[in-house]
Amino acid sequence: MQISVINAKELTSDLVGIWENIQSVNPALNSPFFRPEFTRALAATADNIFVAILRDDCDSVTGFFPFELVRPGFGRNLEMCDYQGVIAPSSFSPDPVEIIRGCGLRVWEFDHLLVGSPAFVPFQLHTADSPFLDLAAGYEAYIAALSDDGKRQLTKVNTSARKVERELGPLRFILNTPDAQVMAKMHEWRAGKYGPLPPRSHAALEIIRAAAGDDFAGLLSALYAGDTLIAVHFGVRSRAVWHWWFPTYNPDLPSRYAPGMLMLQHMARSAPSLGARIIDLGKGEADYKEKFRIGKFTVATGSVDAPTLGNLPRIVRRNGLNFIRHRPALHNFVRKAKGIFKSSPTVD
Repeated sequence: MQISVINAKELTSDLVGIWENIQSVNPALNSPFFRPEFTRALAATADNIFVAILRDDCDSVTGFFPFELVRPGFGRNLEMCDYQGVIAPSSFSPDPVEIIRGCGLRVWEFDHLLVGSPAFVPFQLHTADSPFLDLAAGYEAYIAALSDDGKRQLTKVNTSARKVERELGPLRFILNTPDAQVMAKMHEWRAGKYGPLPPRSHAALEIIRAAAGDDFAGLLSALYAGDTLIAVHFGVRSRAVWHWWFPTYNPDLPSRYAPGMLMLQHMARSAPSLGARIIDLGKGEADYKEKFRIGKFTVATGSVDAPTLGNLPRIVRRNGLNFIRHRPALHNFVRKAKGIFKSSPTVD
């Protein structure tokens, strides 16, 4: 395998075309976060976004590997990116260490690596579910396929909808609004809960918001009750997947209105009109994700560390944690021991 690295700003239309062709034959890469447009949006606002181009012995491009260079020798996943990995055909099984060395890296850290390639398993520390709503057969079919818990939760959402309409006015959903004030509200409400995004993230989101292609687009959705804006969601979609990305809710309204669930319900109803087969809820253990999901993907946290003397402590730690994680009895013992030490009084 031959590896060359370019700044993501230098992606040519020919390379983008190859990237898109690879995605078209590998359904695992359906997420908008795997699209070249996402990488280019981040690269437009920063100088440290790079793409490794993987070639076979015949000099044909076989894959791409986007990454952010934190400092010399140290890379990580792209920011705000809920799916990470190598853009390559499903039959391609690259050597992760060879890839990062070809990128001039000693370390590449990831937090949403799509699980699937056996080559990356030794580098995974933790895995988590990324639940999704399957809307391929339409909204009514999705409702019919929900678990009993999901159907009970949906009944509560419908009750909340009636309550909101009685007290505030009719619900009105805008699938994609160009209103800059709505985007400003999304940032304001999110910052109040989690803190503000850095300026470069703001700039990247504006580029994504302006995208309106069939294969990649930003969607700014707004939900009103009467004249009151109760929820905003900024998401990103590919042809098949709409990703639940930045949901925000009016902090001045009581939680009993369940604005987030009302927003998700309206998005699910609208997804088939976009041609979206999936609403991906992203990694997380929120109760509603479990109740509303039909299926799930798996993502991993960890790092690829080149076998160097400087990386030895990282490699020993990772291998030790993996040794424990794959032995349930030992894993349970360690968890209980940690709980005991946490609850023990401090001895002066």
